[in-house]
Amino acid sequence: METINKLIDEHDWVLLAFKERYGSGVWVVIGPVINYLYELQQIKDGGDIQSLELGYYLQDEGSWLPTAFGENYCSAIESLDNKIKTIAHCETWRSAVGEAFLTIYEEDDGNYGLKHAVDSKNPSLLSPKLIEGEC
Repeated sequence: METINKLIDEHDWVLLAFKERYGSGVWVVIGPVINYLYELQQIKDGGDIQSLELGYYLQDEGSWLPTAFGENYCSAIESLDNKIKTIAHCETWRSAVGEAFLTIYEEDDGNYGLKHAVDSKNPSLLSPKLIEGEC
């Protein structure tokens, strides 16, 4: 969990874990602003459409974001650490994570807002273009 520790210790990021509303399993997410993480949890616990759309986004176009889903907390946190260990040092990626989480917050309308933003290729929701040599 070295990567997660480094983001928390050196960049003041926060970690949040919560139970999946549909079925079983646990989500873990790490990011620069706790309120954005709470919003992700609220969306996943909210209405069916918005919850499902967020899950689809995080598993597809948003798979670059520091989120992971697992059977339990231990498997989810291990998956998250493995997912971000080669990119977490990159300032471009860290900045893009904050922008993406803010955009999810802004686009959430309790319905298909996030889906419309993803379908319209909102740049903040797409994987960032990484600067060669930085990452």
